[in-house]
Amino acid sequence: MVNSVSDKMPLVTVIIPNYNHAPYLRQRIDSVLTQTFQDIEVILLDDCSKDDSREIIKSYEADPRITIVFNEQNSGCVFRQWNKGLSMAKGKYIWIAESDDYSDPKFLETLVARLEGDPNIGLTFCDSFRVCNGESTTARERWYGGFSEHYNEDFKALGKEFVAEQMLFVNMIPNASAVLFRRSVAEAAGPADESFRLSGDWLFWIKLLQRSDLAYIATPLNYYRYHEQTARHANTGTGVTIEDAYRIASYVLANFSISRETFLDIRERLTCWYVEVIISGNEKIPKTRLKNIRRLASSINPNTFYRLWYRRLYLQWLWLGVRRRLLMIWKMRIAG
Repeated sequence: MVNSVSDKMPLVTVIIPNYNHAPYLRQRIDSVLTQTFQDIEVILLDDCSKDDSREIIKSYEADPRITIVFNEQNSGCVFRQWNKGLSMAKGKYIWIAESDDYSDPKFLETLVARLEGDPNIGLTFCDSFRVCNGESTTARERWYGGFSEHYNEDFKALGKEFVAEQMLFVNMIPNASAVLFRRSVAEAAGPADESFRLSGDWLFWIKLLQRSDLAYIATPLNYYRYHEQTARHANTGTGVTIEDAYRIASYVLANFSISRETFLDIRERLTCWYVEVIISGNEKIPKTRLKNIRRLASSINPNTFYRLWYRRLYLQWLWLGVRRRLLMIWKMRIAG
């Protein structure tokens, strides 16, 4: 079902994809509608939620800025919802405001000004507060690792250089709700990859940055939640995270100029991660996914399976040594 009540051509399209986030949804929508920047349209997408989301969304249907779309069956992929929203968008700029997050009233005012001031910037994002169990910390404190000092101030970066230097190892844009991007650049990059369960946003940003520059705003204007309903929490221990990391690395290595040092670094990191995952056996990885991870691991480092064999052999000999020592101690005690 689609309910559309506005033909206005806005400067910003806000896409709110929702699935079972009724406890957070009203705060999310209100934080969008009360922005100091008001030249917006809002596309509310509900992916056949099983909670009270539908009733909450319907309470906003009289607002002329809002278009409502109810799926009759669940799409099974948030990035499919992203693409649906993008196909409907009229705005020059796009904000994907995830339904369990919320924002500072000046979020759009600040980020729109940055894009309007520089046509080479295709994507801008701000620092965020991570909200978990009632406690808030900034992404700067948790996410940026060795680059954290760089994020204390606003900066602009060339898109391809930013990807090659920082986006290969981790998604340095930790939350989609913190991002505003140009629709024209997104159309050139193509749709979000719907085969990803977690990291479709990571690859999407990379593709935008192949074609444009990036601006970062150090003021935290976004609040993103971490809770048991997040996709990342739901996919813990299934091998999705390492598979996504290999897929992203493969794309960047094939499409960007990467230094030899950086290549060796990411190859070593991924190989060590793969070996630890397989040795520990803690993750319940489906056979088809495990097969794909093995293929990806081998393509980046042909010595991956030698490293795995070596580690297993080392552990075997370590265990035999410990066993031999324990038997010796046991025999000495009996003899004594």
